[in-house]
Amino acid sequence: MNSIQEDHHSQEPDGFEAWVNERPKWLQSAARLLIDSKRMPNEEEIAELARLCFKEASGAKEGFSKIIPGALAQAAQRPELRINNISGVSGVNAIKAGASIAFGNTNLAVIYGANGSGKTSFSRILKQACGSRAKDELLGNVFSKEPPPATADIELSLNGKAQSVPWTLSGGALAHLRHVHVFDTKTAQMYMGKNEATYEPSSMRFNSSLITICDRVSTFLKQEKMKLTSKLPSTPPMLIHAAPIQWLNTLKATTKPEVIEQKCEYSKELDDERVAIETALAQKDVEGRLKAIAQDRIVHKRIKDGIDSLKLGLSDETIQALITARSDAKNKRNIANEGAKKVFSNVALDGVGQGTWMALWRHAKEFSENKWGQSTITPKPHNAALAVKDIQVLFQKW
Repeated sequence: MNSIQEDHHSQEPDGFEAWVNERPKWLQSAARLLIDSKRMPNEEEIAELARLCFKEASGAKEGFSKIIPGALAQAAQRPELRINNISGVSGVNAIKAGASIAFGNTNLAVIYGANGSGKTSFSRILKQACGSRAKDELLGNVFSKEPPPATADIELSLNGKAQSVPWTLSGGALAHLRHVHVFDTKTAQMYMGKNEATYEPSSMRFNSSLITICDRVSTFLKQEKMKLTSKLPSTPPMLIHAAPIQWLNTLKATTKPEVIEQKCEYSKELDDERVAIETALAQKDVEGRLKAIAQDRIVHKRIKDGIDSLKLGLSDETIQALITARSDAKNKRNIANEGAKKVFSNVALDGVGQGTWMALWRHAKEFSENKWGQSTITPKPHNAALAVKDIQVLFQKW
């Protein structure tokens, strides 16, 4: 492929060739290879096309091929082909061994004959030799104990030069006849029935071949990429989730330099942090310093636990619960006082004037006389309806 250089021709390129020449340069080289070799590229040629693709992506402008104007039309042209005759038939249906048929030297030949004369068998040989999609099965002579394989000799003329090509059923279609189309009722049903369209113009077939080449080159490049070893520094496990490391993993060939400069800026804060770390590492009694740090961490943890406990006790939820409980108790106390006033206000005290009540009164009077002197109040037994309010006033005087 490297030997193919850019060619120039006096003929102007057609529309399709102009379109191909606007594609990436490596793809133009693939088109040139496809035209010159008239086949799909092999693995070595795919590797070379992948190298050209990488080369073009790196900015190279030279070393690529371009299709010659008119090359596609010239490649589509095929030599003049004519089938002269079929002879030496063997092992095909009931045709006797050595049968033959000649098609003459005109552009039209009509084959006719009685039923069973072999017209259909010869057409089946042609369809097999040309690789028709509507091939019919070839059977051996059922009356023969060991039917020979299906074979025949087909005489062709290529650009006026005659040559005999042996054909066997096991060998498939002949290379010279693989572009020949054989039409009959069965073939017409495949082309004109409900099946998908089977005709594809040559330019579309060429595009399909280029698409296949692109897919193969893409697969080759992906496989080569998997073999590459990253040149980025290895990341410690403790830092894999750090923001700078995550950004580093997103670096691509298309990342702009100004973005890299912005992310890699070394600020004064970072330099101060570096100095502090170097100073700490420069201490002589590193072991003693580590022990002191460990003790400080224990003290700090205790302080933190105490603060967390206080914080939990003084949380908004706890304070709100205390406020709610106190307000609830106050409301219940007020409700109880109001209920007691409604029940006992201006209501006679049950048992006033009875023996038990009088005994309690006497003891209270004796206590008050001994403790506070002579009392000037004497209960009136006949006033049994003394109200609760009056008794409260009486005890206040005592």
